[in-house]
Amino acid sequence: MMQTIEAVIDENGKVHWLEPVKLDSPHRVYITILPNPRNQSEEAADITKLGEILDDDFDGVSQR
Repeated sequence: MMQTIEAVIDENGKVHWLEPVKLDSPHRVYITILPNPRNQSEEAADITKLGEILDDDFDGVSQR
């Protein structure tokens, strides 16, 4: 059975599992390197700004 387990790989290539990994024998793995997550506060600010833009757009539509 295939599993997906989240981990972080540091700049030295060491894998830091974000949850316990228990296997009964050796297994092959594929590792996909994802882009670094953006700062969550920046992402929240972007979402807030988008919400304000959409509110302004809908206000203009409702006044027509």
